[in-house]
Amino acid sequence: MCGISGLYSSSLSPGDLCNSIELMSSTLIHRGPDGFGSFYDHKCGLALAHRRLSILELSDLGSQPMHSLCGRYVITFNGEIYNHKSLRKHLPPSFHWKSSSDTETLVNLISHYGFLRTLSMISGMFAFCIWDKFEKCLLLARDRFGEKPLYYSLFDQTFAFASQLNSILSIPCFSAEIDTHSVLEFFERGFVPSPNSICKGIYKLPPASYLRVDLSDLHGSLSDPTHYWSIPYDSTHKSSSSVVSVDEAIDNVHQLLIDSVAQQSISDVPLGTFLSGGIDSSLVTSLLCHTSPQTVNTFTVGFDDLQYDESPRAKRIANFLETNHTNIHLSSKDVASFATHIPSVYDEPFADASAIPTYLISKYSSASVKVCLSGDGGDETFCGYSRYLLGASIWGYINPLPLKLRSSFSALIAQIPSTTFDKSFAYYNYLMPARLMLDKPTQKVSKFLSFLSSKSLPEAYLSILRDSNVNFSTPGQISNFPIDIHSPEFTSLDYLHQMMLLDALTYLPDGILVKTDRASMASSLETRLPLLDHRLVEYAWSIPSSFKFRNGSGKWILRKILNKYLPQPLFDGPKVGFSVPMRLWLRTSLKSWADEIIHSSLYSRYNPYPSSELLRMWTEHVNGSHDYSTQLWRFLCFFGWLSSNGFHHDTNG
Repeated sequence: MCGISGLYSSSLSPGDLCNSIELMSSTLIHRGPDGFGSFYDHKCGLALAHRRLSILELSDLGSQPMHSLCGRYVITFNGEIYNHKSLRKHLPPSFHWKSSSDTETLVNLISHYGFLRTLSMISGMFAFCIWDKFEKCLLLARDRFGEKPLYYSLFDQTFAFASQLNSILSIPCFSAEIDTHSVLEFFERGFVPSPNSICKGIYKLPPASYLRVDLSDLHGSLSDPTHYWSIPYDSTHKSSSSVVSVDEAIDNVHQLLIDSVAQQSISDVPLGTFLSGGIDSSLVTSLLCHTSPQTVNTFTVGFDDLQYDESPRAKRIANFLETNHTNIHLSSKDVASFATHIPSVYDEPFADASAIPTYLISKYSSASVKVCLSGDGGDETFCGYSRYLLGASIWGYINPLPLKLRSSFSALIAQIPSTTFDKSFAYYNYLMPARLMLDKPTQKVSKFLSFLSSKSLPEAYLSILRDSNVNFSTPGQISNFPIDIHSPEFTSLDYLHQMMLLDALTYLPDGILVKTDRASMASSLETRLPLLDHRLVEYAWSIPSSFKFRNGSGKWILRKILNKYLPQPLFDGPKVGFSVPMRLWLRTSLKSWADEIIHSSLYSRYNPYPSSELLRMWTEHVNGSHDYSTQLWRFLCFFGWLSSNGFHHDTNG
């Protein structure tokens, strides 16, 4: 795991080229504190830089940028190629290896098999750029799911790329301008969706894609990125005769998981796992304990608010597995110091409140280990979110009702104070068994109201993706979706797979994976995600949804596998993950900080709310009559990000 950057320019002088690449690389020190390397070709106006976090091949033999043995290619690489040892067997026995680095494997595979063939062979998380000295072109690529970030921009006959957006912003000749459309997208979704960024002219390379940049492109425009892989959702259309039995599917998924965890546990430095107590992290931890000859280090986060505190369950699982367990407690007193730091951790505005415990657990675990395995990715592949389970059922009941009636009923329910729902859900959870308990009552109600006022099932789901009580675009018309939701290929999927696919293409890369990458790399910690092994995902999309959702529970097949390692009572319960009591924090620990930002930003041109509307939301949230924590946290994260990155609020009038 590292930080990469580069420039390809026909306008920068050699001195400006060197100065700019050094500035770019200096913003990435947290991603690679163990070393720095650079490569220049001043005749071509090229500069490549690399900040190293040493995980494999700790000696200088693993330093980058790295040249291929043939001398044609130079690479700067961020990530891990998990199957690189087995891939070395694909090169001639006479090949002389200089190190055990996966970077050396990658650059020489490209030399021997070509760029595209190599992309189909490698398994891992990565973002890299390779310079072809013969053709004088750059080739950039990003992993299949978007675990590792890669930004790029073309301006003033200069092409720039980097692991983080602020690296490009550091270039002296780059003029940064906030993209107002991206601002609205952020307030609707809580993140800036690909391929755009928060700044005009800077783009994210989409997952599973590559980009070629030639000298001629510097004087014109870039071609669109090309996809080299996609989720094989068409495999769900297989005839019933080709579908394996449930027992076969369980065995196949189990073996793929074992292989994935085994590959991703290879490291030359100490390794651990994030253990929230949920299905995914418990399964990854159990598999690692089963295969590792050493005691596994596990880490979890606990809270004062018992509704959000999964640390007791995580502790029971850790005791059963006999791990070396660390519980990191985030008290209400500590909230302000961590939460107010979040906007500066992310290179773009980002408002998933679970970034707070993710950053906290990364910060503390990095003192003991340099690599942590996480359970991210299981929900989008194995039907884990509650909205998957409730969506089709709810729509079946409400769709026959006239839209006008449903919309009026939705508006009426919205007037009920959130505290009423809190009390009702608390009573419901008291009566229900663990697997039927519900968390975040106000959010659940908000999503239900979105369903009520939607014209169609796809629109209902898109409104959930926005997850906001205040919308700024036409319902169902979120831009930049990487798939046509009206295409026959999409509409022929069952509803569960439709939602999983949309999440896998949007929420996963731009939300979940951004959260994990930036939070962990801020503490120079590498995170690995065994549930996103592409072989596992491809197989999961070949089995029916009935293997994923059964007996009222999602991730049914993962639960069956986990039960081989843990007694069911240890992991059976409502899904919480790393959720936080933001509603309470904004009324207590974060109140003064939030109040200052809100009042100083009321008249900013970027404020999407009328000032009176924003003040009303803030007042009603503080006095407890409504829960606007989602909208307010997004507001705070955006304007906190503006300030931490030196942008002015640019007031209207």
